[in-house]
Amino acid sequence: MNIIVQKFGGACVADTAKIANLVTKVQREIDASNKVIVVVSAMAGITKKLISFCYNLNSELYTPETLAEYDSALSSGEIMTASLFALALQQKSIKSRSLHSWQIPIKTNNYHSKAIIIDINTNLIHDMLLQGIVPVISGFQGITNHNRITTLGRGGSDITAVAIAAALQAKRCDIYTTVDGVFSADPELIPQACKHDKITYTEMLELASLGARVIHYRAVQMGMRYNVPIKVIHAFSKGQGTTIQEITTMEQPQITGITYNKDIILVTIYINDNKQFFLVINHMLKYSVSIEQITNYQLNKVSIIIPLSDLAASKKAFDELQNQCIINSYQINNVASVSVVGYAIKYNPSIFQQITMVLSKFEVQILGILALEARISIILNKIDVEPIVAELHHHLISTASSTI
Repeated sequence: MNIIVQKFGGACVADTAKIANLVTKVQREIDASNKVIVVVSAMAGITKKLISFCYNLNSELYTPETLAEYDSALSSGEIMTASLFALALQQKSIKSRSLHSWQIPIKTNNYHSKAIIIDINTNLIHDMLLQGIVPVISGFQGITNHNRITTLGRGGSDITAVAIAAALQAKRCDIYTTVDGVFSADPELIPQACKHDKITYTEMLELASLGARVIHYRAVQMGMRYNVPIKVIHAFSKGQGTTIQEITTMEQPQITGITYNKDIILVTIYINDNKQFFLVINHMLKYSVSIEQITNYQLNKVSIIIPLSDLAASKKAFDELQNQCIINSYQINNVASVSVVGYAIKYNPSIFQQITMVLSKFEVQILGILALEARISIILNKIDVEPIVAELHHHLISTASSTI
């Protein structure tokens, strides 16, 4: 059978009127003889409220015990939306039932707040589809082998949707959002940014992991691994969106987009003995601190980029290391990254030249540069990087062919 997975983000299901309007999306696929699985996020603003409630009661949400309760609380947002969406479908005589992670089950590891899916039992979903029932699955969450609820991290409903599509060998996974697709830059920042009709998994993975929030990078990884075509599409307009899939192109370098990330910090750690570097790293991992990049490694000094969301946990880890005399001190600075993404751009020196030319116009200090197959990322000592992004887009995309 042909299966379509439809995922609706928080802004799409922000209120009951919007949920009711989305029923037509499901009905259209049913009328096309497809079986439909719906995955939903929490209604817009609900997760932030739940996070606030948790922090009001306990400010130390970085231990396994507190994070387990944190996950349990946050999961309630998607559970509510799934039930409301199922009710909306039933109102239009579409057989439907809400499903939650523990009922399926969607098994994850024990890494609370950033869990990884390890297995999905598809039997219940498959049986419901055969009976003509539309499963409405609460995204963003799973369950461990110890029957504890986990969450997959911010934007985790995208991961749930693509994982379900992969497990059931779906024809396609549609990610419904409130943008028209994937653009060469943030269209709110750069109105002339161009929309891509198609984009490769590799390019989308780089954009998503470097700040573009149209889809979670782990969802793209999942789609790439299991060859699931993904479409990013506006929930309330008639555009065709952007399809993410393998695309065969010639080898000329091609710029796909410019993105930025201001939700990162630079931690400079002064170590008593370089032999203890890996002890420092392991202690950070103990507190679930994600290490995004090591930008500087010198004698008795190392600089590490971590997500802003891990600030509290990292401070706890570093304070303990300082008390144990493993590190002398540490400094935390707000920074930002700007990235140019595209196919094989690493191999074209003219792209590097244009990037450096643009950066020279601004009073910025470059803290690190990373050049990979499909992207060039620069860490800068300032966070108001939007003018830099606009200038890069102007030079690399707006006033040039998309092929360099």
